[in-house]
Amino acid sequence: MDERNFTVVTRVGADTAVVEVCGDIDLQTCALVSSQLWTVIEQTTVELMVLDLTDVDVVSSAGLRMLAIAIQGAERHHKRLALVTGDHRARTWAPRIADLQRL
Repeated sequence: MDERNFTVVTRVGADTAVVEVCGDIDLQTCALVSSQLWTVIEQTTVELMVLDLTDVDVVSSAGLRMLAIAIQGAERHHKRLALVTGDHRARTWAPRIADLQRL
């Protein structure tokens, strides 16, 4: 997917923040996702962060590394990070959290 068709939208509620991504998460776009996740991690009081990957077809190794770092950051700030995926889409690449932490 072309970077021009890539979007990241963040909605913050009282207890939950949703970061919705549309487009491939790769070397060119993972910094945009990371920035949104870290804003929620460091500047909100929500307990649950939801990363909506329903409209993501590809997550590169750079994207996986960014997710691993964000998961660790969320845990350090006592937040939970949940991933939402579509059928046979981003979910198929998702290793166990323990595997992500070794990246």
